[in-house]
Amino acid sequence: MQAVEDAWGLLQEIYAFAEGMDIPVNVNGYFGYRTPEDIAPVIIENGLRASLGIPTREVFYAEELRDTLPGPLAHMPGLSFVPVKEIASHLRTSDTRLAAAVVEHEALVNTASLCEKTVSALLKAYPDRFAIYEDSEVVKVSVTAAGVTAYTAHGAVSAGKAVLATNAYEKFTLENGEGIELNTRFHKSVGSRLAYMLGIFMPEKKADPGSLAYIFKPEDEHGISFEYVTERPYMMDGVEGTLFTIGGPDFVFNHELVEYGKDTPFRQGVFKEMERFLEHHYGLSLKDKTYFQWHGLLAYTETNARLVGSDPKAPNLLYNLGCNGVGILLSLWGGLRLADIMLGKTLTPTMFDPPGHFDGVY
Repeated sequence: MQAVEDAWGLLQEIYAFAEGMDIPVNVNGYFGYRTPEDIAPVIIENGLRASLGIPTREVFYAEELRDTLPGPLAHMPGLSFVPVKEIASHLRTSDTRLAAAVVEHEALVNTASLCEKTVSALLKAYPDRFAIYEDSEVVKVSVTAAGVTAYTAHGAVSAGKAVLATNAYEKFTLENGEGIELNTRFHKSVGSRLAYMLGIFMPEKKADPGSLAYIFKPEDEHGISFEYVTERPYMMDGVEGTLFTIGGPDFVFNHELVEYGKDTPFRQGVFKEMERFLEHHYGLSLKDKTYFQWHGLLAYTETNARLVGSDPKAPNLLYNLGCNGVGILLSLWGGLRLADIMLGKTLTPTMFDPPGHFDGVY
């Protein structure tokens, strides 16, 4: 996807701009696929990418399973046949039942630290242009033809334009002001999913940062349709080691039934499933290990594509919504696109435009 490729350039610009930015970024990730049916869409997509002049994804397919791949697909660009043990090695597992591995250009960063250091650099470089207000929860947003006003318990802030980047944490009232008729379907279409993660600190392991993911069929014998695993350097109590994390299980979360908070009860059995996955694929057990368990909200749109652009009925209100499980890179790209919209540039239409703006004119 070209937007993701462009976002890498933006991330490099941020690193160059913010002094002392030393947060690790990993670019060597792999997605594992178990069957020819699972990997076929990726191989076909490579053919489309090549025809459009977009870089293809590198696909490693098990030599032992060559005969299971339909003839036309075996000659698609970006495809290489390698021993199945090499695929397992890329995915850092001993499981040799995977049919293919795909190289992914991924960002693996401490996003909280990245945001803090970026904000600090902006405040230092442009003190007259930026202000940060923390612990100022917005309870109401009013949109008019003249601009947008955000209300908090401590006061209100008005601006000519405003961006909603709230994802699944939308706990405010959005109201029509004079001369505006908002289409609130956008907000109702951004649903929430409660996602779970498990992290293990391994002081004895010194590994380069890595990011990898499995994609399984729903009928997988371990009861998990999708899991992703990351590794990164980590320090705890002055001891250096590796933080090994696993995520993936997520479930629809209904805000009308219960309000989400950090103390929201864990779904019964979900961590047991994750433990079985770790033991089977990585030989890891939580016994005698320091580990963490947590959950958080992900925002998904109806199309599983990010929503980036201005409201077609209220151009002063802009959106950068719907991580759909994919975060930092597309959020950076979305931020740049919104800046271009505010500058009045004529832009090429994208799949992320809000319905009603596919003409590319803002």
